[in-house]
Amino acid sequence: MEGVGLVPAGAAVLGTVQDAAPAGLKARGFITFEFHVIEHPDTKSLAPIRTTALTFHSEPGEKKKTFKEVQLDPGADVDVSLLAPLVVRIPRS
Repeated sequence: MEGVGLVPAGAAVLGTVQDAAPAGLKARGFITFEFHVIEHPDTKSLAPIRTTALTFHSEPGEKKKTFKEVQLDPGADVDVSLLAPLVVRIPRS
């Protein structure tokens, strides 16, 4: 079945925040999270996944003495690795 896409672009992933700290005066904020479920955008079927943790740090503000809060825009690209194979069941026709 070469060329068959199993997880199309636009698939939603659901996860859990593992750790976070607010940004502030001379302190970088951060957020660390992992993904646990992937949802197919067309069928809405759910599959369990385990990914590596992702950490994002805040950037310095304009005056370089304070840091902005960590912010990820909706639809932002992130890169994770699966820690276990994704099991896909294809129904027989």
